[in-house]
Amino acid sequence: MNEYYLRIEGVNFDSFVLDTNRIKIIRGGSLMLLNAPEWIKDQLSVKLEQVSAGASFGLFRFQADDDQHAGKVAKEAADAFNDDMRYRHATITVAVQPETEDFSRDHARLEAISHWQQMRFPSLAIPSAARKPVKGPCEFDKLRPATHIAKLVRDEDENGKNKADISAACQVRWFNDGEQRERKYTKNSEENHILPQSFYQKRTKHEILITRDLKMLTDPPDDQYVGNLKHKMAVIYLDGNHFGNLARENSKTWKNARKFDQTLRKQYQDKALETLIDEIKKESQGWKNDGRLRLDTLLWGGDEIIWVVPAWKGWWMLGRFIEITQGWNIGGRLTHGAGLVFCHHNAPIQPILALARQLGDIAKGAGNRKENRVAYQVLESFDHAGVDLGDIRKMRWPLEDIDEMVILGDTMLAASHAVYNIKKLDFPKRQLYKLAQLVQAGQHKDARDKAEALQQAANINVDDWKKVEQCFNPDLAAWLHLLELWDFVGLEEGS
Repeated sequence: MNEYYLRIEGVNFDSFVLDTNRIKIIRGGSLMLLNAPEWIKDQLSVKLEQVSAGASFGLFRFQADDDQHAGKVAKEAADAFNDDMRYRHATITVAVQPETEDFSRDHARLEAISHWQQMRFPSLAIPSAARKPVKGPCEFDKLRPATHIAKLVRDEDENGKNKADISAACQVRWFNDGEQRERKYTKNSEENHILPQSFYQKRTKHEILITRDLKMLTDPPDDQYVGNLKHKMAVIYLDGNHFGNLARENSKTWKNARKFDQTLRKQYQDKALETLIDEIKKESQGWKNDGRLRLDTLLWGGDEIIWVVPAWKGWWMLGRFIEITQGWNIGGRLTHGAGLVFCHHNAPIQPILALARQLGDIAKGAGNRKENRVAYQVLESFDHAGVDLGDIRKMRWPLEDIDEMVILGDTMLAASHAVYNIKKLDFPKRQLYKLAQLVQAGQHKDARDKAEALQQAANINVDDWKKVEQCFNPDLAAWLHLLELWDFVGLEEGS
């Protein structure tokens, strides 16, 4: 028997996960791809030994008699995905490579085969002829034929409809989301032990209930400490800095690759999620609605994470995650570039996620990738940022150094505590608008004079202002960030 590698990867992510504004379908598709490596292990005639896995890929070792036998295993895997009622709607590549003494080259070849297959495949998985009557285009993705009906329950559309004609691809993701979000119990207690675990159970010790939709997630708590953030949410996108390079440098053998993968995903990422949920469950203020946690995970694994939380918890969630990651080191410190969008809960989620990714790229391109950097955008209503987000941001913030629009994530919680102290002062927020107008007019000297007068008049603590500048950048940038983030930062004393 000879050793071989099998690599699977869900590609064309935008056509299977991010092709709709329905949060349930996005989450359901993401969870399907996340679970694909575990699922395929039970479908094949050979035993797969997992080396690594991510949000949409899995790498395995297996034994086969020869190349012909290994090719049959690859076909068996491809057929399993194509014949499955759920995965047939995704585009999943399958690559096989004989194991050699050079793991790095073997892995590079597997990735090349996957990319070659992706270029040959249509960007959208084309369904077979519909067995059910077609009712026009899917109301959710606007592309595939509608053959099923979705009951919207609480999530009615703008016309008050509680049903929609949808495609099979949307229907399977809708159903998968319901299965994966939380454990469904029956009256028969013995059956409870064989029910699939939810996403959070698999990665933490917690079995939790999550808010059903974004309206429930953003309904203000009874204590009303959220100010004017009613029905506003924070979309958080995290992308690891050079995780791929570090993985290659520390994965000269498949055993090293497995060790890197387990350290990153089990020891670091899953443990961080568990720590966050531990703290969220203990925090009564602002996190719960009818016993359910206001937390949505839309992407998990690999070096990318997407969370949706209430706007009044967005700063804490991102800042606390970055704080937890301070000790992450696998052959080098692991850091992230992050995009953070504050918007209304009914803003179309597709462009919001695209904006969060763009902001993440801006954060990664600013400053030193050995630090955690964050680029954010506040959308009062649903603003469309246009084709060139960079130009839009320069127009809005005419600073001498555009990188000053990107903040330092490592100091977010310290800055929030400082802003909380500043808010307790009788601080004239309206003067911040006048200062910003001076900056917009290019009158930077007058703006600096006004900033100095503001700081003296409000008697801002020197140490607090240092913490603000450490996060927001010094000089005028700190004041502009303070104005922009006034409603979202410094809401709690312990931030």
